[in-house]
Amino acid sequence: MVRTHTISTADQEPKPQVVATTIAELETTAAPKQRKGEDVDLESCRKSLRERVVDAFARWMYDAGLTFNCVNYTDSFSEFIEAVGQYGPGMKPPIYHETILNVGPENVVQVVTDNASENKKAGGMLKGVFPNIYWTLCAAHCINLMFGDIFKLAPYSTVFAKAIKIYSYISPRPLLLNIMRRYKKQRNLVKPAKTRFTTAILTLHNVYLQKQNLRTLVLSTEWSESIYAKETLGKEVARFIIGPYFWNDTVQALKVGNPLVSVLRLVDGEKKPPMGYIYEAMDRAKEAIEKAFDHDRRKYERVFEIIDKRWDDQLHQPLHAAWHILNLGLFYTNNENKTLDLNFWKEYHARVAKLVPDEVKQYKIGQELGVYMQADGILGLASAIRGRTKLALVEWWMQFGYEVPNLQQFAIRNIGSRYKSRNIIDPILLDNIDEENEWLTGGPKNHEEEEVFEGEGLTFGHVAMASGVE
Repeated sequence: MVRTHTISTADQEPKPQVVATTIAELETTAAPKQRKGEDVDLESCRKSLRERVVDAFARWMYDAGLTFNCVNYTDSFSEFIEAVGQYGPGMKPPIYHETILNVGPENVVQVVTDNASENKKAGGMLKGVFPNIYWTLCAAHCINLMFGDIFKLAPYSTVFAKAIKIYSYISPRPLLLNIMRRYKKQRNLVKPAKTRFTTAILTLHNVYLQKQNLRTLVLSTEWSESIYAKETLGKEVARFIIGPYFWNDTVQALKVGNPLVSVLRLVDGEKKPPMGYIYEAMDRAKEAIEKAFDHDRRKYERVFEIIDKRWDDQLHQPLHAAWHILNLGLFYTNNENKTLDLNFWKEYHARVAKLVPDEVKQYKIGQELGVYMQADGILGLASAIRGRTKLALVEWWMQFGYEVPNLQQFAIRNIGSRYKSRNIIDPILLDNIDEENEWLTGGPKNHEEEEVFEGEGLTFGHVAMASGVE
């Protein structure tokens, strides 16, 4: 698989200049300088050059979205470093076409990029040259685009800005920060993450967890007697915290955001392969959102439209249908529950036709699919059934798939033989999507009805009305 990810130049820091000086040049120039009495530390120069190379390499890995465990592939990685070093300065990186030809088109299943126009153009050209290779969007990038569209809607467009205003007001004021920490038990309100939308949801999550402590703070004597209670911005922050409307909007944002963040973590994990789980993960995320809103479609209909449009236009591929069917940990349960619809099977067969041009082999794969579906022979052994959730997908197919050799070969090629046992997707990660909003269900449905002091009948709705909070 060839994977790329681009970051706009606005997001990048200035990169160090390419080092033209080589170790060989240092060795040839060091001796003359030493004869003139100059102290040249060759080892120090080597170390400095290596640090600059490693820094440039690490930046490339980060920008490309490569997992850092790539450096553990010591043999091929060492050969690559050695070859670049022998070439010397001026080595130009290969393009998509060159890379695929060197790897072998028959060994490439898909090319994954973000949605930048140049990558879309390159993807279209690749599909023309290599018709058996899929060009797809990075799943994590697609989910971030979903977040971007959702955050343009009310109340999501404003609630995070209010949460940041609360944080930005408290954080730079040491005295207020110290008071705050006593009430919120040392928790940080902002939780940094890999993307700004994930940061937004996790920050809202943290702020909501501290709702009671934040309210206790702005209702305290320390606050009312401080200069902060008299400042315009301080009054505004206090209105957000005391009023019920910010908290109602926060809960609504979390009901949508939490399940999608879980999917994003799944597909963007460093060790766990998401392929074969994307369908299931997105379905569970939508079910969790639907459940959180008590199946009142009016409250999540627009969000679902955004999710479905991005999914259908950019991420939905026959490739994912094939991965899902070949993912036995999910397939057998879904097939038994009859949740695989006709379109799903059409996409699977489209994938077979594209990846396996030989019609005779297609027919054999189709015959063997029936054996797989019924779990006949070795596929139905107790150890094979237990291995569905215990073994990595490739290991399972290698151990138990030899009675369906054509389907076995097709499965291993789709799933990717590079995945090891450490890359197993824990089913609990999918269960976490189902349960992501469970902690919200115990809270009030409307924060206007929350009492300021339990049993006294004074609600935050009354306080908001008296304070003129909107």
